[in-house]
Amino acid sequence: MNIRGSRPPEAESKPVQVVAPVISNVEIAPSIFRMSLSAPGIARSALPGQFVHVVCHDAGNHVSEGSRNSGLSLDPLLRRPFSICRVDRSGATIDLVYQVVGRGTEMLSRVAPGEAGRAGAVDILGPLGRGFDIPRSLAGEDAAGRALLVAGGLGVAPLIFLAYALAERQVRADVAVGARSRDLLWGIDEFELLGFGVELATEDGSAGARGLVTELVERRLCESLGGHGAPTVRYAAIFACGPAPMLAAVARLAGERGVPCQVSLEERMACGVGACLGCVVKTKAGYRRVCADGPVFNAADIFFDSDGLDFDPGASDAGVLHEAGMPDEARLSDR
Repeated sequence: MNIRGSRPPEAESKPVQVVAPVISNVEIAPSIFRMSLSAPGIARSALPGQFVHVVCHDAGNHVSEGSRNSGLSLDPLLRRPFSICRVDRSGATIDLVYQVVGRGTEMLSRVAPGEAGRAGAVDILGPLGRGFDIPRSLAGEDAAGRALLVAGGLGVAPLIFLAYALAERQVRADVAVGARSRDLLWGIDEFELLGFGVELATEDGSAGARGLVTELVERRLCESLGGHGAPTVRYAAIFACGPAPMLAAVARLAGERGVPCQVSLEERMACGVGACLGCVVKTKAGYRRVCADGPVFNAADIFFDSDGLDFDPGASDAGVLHEAGMPDEARLSDR
C-alpha cells in the first residue's frame, strides 16, 4: 500500500484559485528565484510532486479597477506551472522556485511583498497534478532499502518537498544533484539539514564530480548491487526530476537494475487541468496528460526516445493536439 507524500490520498482536496500575498521573492542563484506565498488552503492539502499554475504579472501590469481578475492584467494570458518546493502547513505558506527564461517569469521576478489583490500578490491555482507515491516499505526498521533522489537543474524543487515528507516518515535517503556549474546549484543545505547524504556533479567540474548526475547514479546503483565489491547500500526506490534526457537515462539505469523509479516530467502546459491536451506524453497505457495524469509517473510506463520523452505533437487520445500560441517558457522547467 502506498501513500502520496506524507498525507493519505483521502486528504487531497480539489484545487482552489486564490490571490496569494507574496511574503518574499529572492534571487537564490543567477536568474533563479524562490518565492514564498501565503496560501493556507493550498499549503494544507498540497503533496510532494504537485504544482500550482501561476498568473505572471508585475507592479506595472494592471487593468482597470473592477475587473474580475482583481486588478491583475491578462497579459501574459497563459499561466505558468511551477512545482511546489516546500510547504509550511502551520504557517500556511508555500515556496516556489522558478528561473527567468522569458517575459512572464521576468515579470514575476519583479513582484515584491505587498497587499493582496494588487502588486505584491500572485493569482495561483492549485494544488494540481499527481505527486510522488512513497511506498510504506521505505519506512521503519524493516525498510526494504534507501531512497535515491536524483535532481537535474531546477528539478531540485519538487524533490525538496519530497525530502521533507521522507524525513517525516524517517525514510533513509541519498541525494544526487547535477547542474551546469557551481553557481547554479541551490537547495543543497536543505537536503543536508534533513540528514541526507548529498553528492554533486557539475558539467564544468566547478563543484563535485565533473560530468553528468547520471554518472553518479550509475556508480551508486552499481555499488548497491555489489558491482565494486560488497554492496554498500540497497536502494528500494528512485525519485527523479530534471531534463528529459536525464530522466531517460535514470529510467534506463533503474530498469536494468530492477529498482522502482518515479519521474516527474517537465512538459509544456497551457490549461494545467487536462482540458487542452497540450502536454500529452506516450506511455504504455496510451497518451497521458502530464498536468492531470502526472507530472509524476512510473518510469517504466513512459516511452523515452533519444532526446528524452517520446512526445508526438500530432497525436493524443483525442487524435488532435493544438499547441498554437503556447510560449516556450510555459513548462514545468521554469521551476
